[in-house]
Amino acid sequence: MSKRITAAILALILAVCAIACGQAGPETIHAEPSTTQLPPTEIPMTPPATEVPATETPEPTVRERYPIEENTAFKPDVYPYLVRTESAVWYLAGEDIELLGEEAFYDGLYAVLEHAEEDFADAREALKGYINEEVLPVGIHTDFCGHEAYSKLPTYGAFLNGSISLYQNWMRASDALLHEYVHYLTMGCTVRSTGGDFWRESVAQYVANIVCRNRTADLFYSGMNPNAQDAETQAKQLGVWNEEENRVDHKKVEFMYAQSFANGDMVGFSYFTVGQKTVVRTQEFRDDPQRLELMYCEASCLLAYLIETYGRDMVYGNWSTSLSEMEEAFGKPFSELYHDWAAWNTEQCALMGITLP
Repeated sequence: MSKRITAAILALILAVCAIACGQAGPETIHAEPSTTQLPPTEIPMTPPATEVPATETPEPTVRERYPIEENTAFKPDVYPYLVRTESAVWYLAGEDIELLGEEAFYDGLYAVLEHAEEDFADAREALKGYINEEVLPVGIHTDFCGHEAYSKLPTYGAFLNGSISLYQNWMRASDALLHEYVHYLTMGCTVRSTGGDFWRESVAQYVANIVCRNRTADLFYSGMNPNAQDAETQAKQLGVWNEEENRVDHKKVEFMYAQSFANGDMVGFSYFTVGQKTVVRTQEFRDDPQRLELMYCEASCLLAYLIETYGRDMVYGNWSTSLSEMEEAFGKPFSELYHDWAAWNTEQCALMGITLP
């Protein structure tokens, strides 16, 4: 792989995902039109034989569905306001409102809320039968000012630690939100939770970016991201643009990145692993792949391969196994599973029209 080709892949990673470098530019969200209700219009008298057409009630806007409330229970001095939705209680930090400015903060909040509930419902449906039938609302709170330790890491847009913390800004948070909600489902809303970093991260990434549509993450690739225009151009060139819906296809992006790592194109590249460490990919990795040194996209696509090959019950039934237990369950050493997946992933990329440079 030439330096020019590798640079093209890295450019897309930086432009589309901006994860490796942790860049997050200013947010530019269009404010939602005014929701002021006009007084009802009087209908003039008509002859008895003429029917007056019924007036359709307009659908409530996202701001009307989820109004801002004063928080009087959980740390009201830190989170003076909250929003209740079907799946979550969102705690809004006063310092974050001041940081972004009231208009930008609430525009960002409602841009996320526009699709978050639908995404959360998709995740619950995707895990139906493996999580509890009744799922309690999760707590979500903002920490854009960076008080928590994980908020200072550029690779984190959100983090689950009992509740979900949102970091940096709405753009970065939107990209990671569904992933963390899947963690909430598979770690706190099931009898047998995902065990170990490999299973926790691969399941969360697989459900959020391959199984689910993940509408909220579209904000990360849209006008909220200053690199969005460049990302669209490069996404079209690489075959990861959804022409029908005019958006980046998250599933294709996942497979494309995974293929770049499987091909060895990322040797010398520093990245964050499912084992929660930053490492540099080496040439030796292809001969001796390590489960905890997989890039997130590799882990999610590997899981997709295992589910297609062995079935979802088999895979999810082992989502808390150690490396040796996993190898025993699937009848192969991990290195062989990895290489089988890499060959399958190449085929999938071709079928999806993904063309690496």
